[in-house]
Amino acid sequence: MDLQGFTYYKDHWYEASATSPTGGPWHGEVTICAKAVDGRSIKIFEHEPVPGQYFSEGEAWQHARDYAEKLIDEGRANPDSH
Repeated sequence: MDLQGFTYYKDHWYEASATSPTGGPWHGEVTICAKAVDGRSIKIFEHEPVPGQYFSEGEAWQHARDYAEKLIDEGRANPDSH
């Protein structure tokens, strides 16, 4: 799995993004990967929606980053948590 463009954080990699599909409020999404026991990279969350709607792309992106790190910190993004 190519993790280029992902951010490394506490033995995980995440990608935060922001979208405004209808030209209205912005929404954040995160994809989080971790390393499996056998060394492979596996996706834990893929395009997981971030709660809330935001007024700007930057705000949605920042909330997506924060949400990804929160999921990792809380242990909800571990390979054995799913």
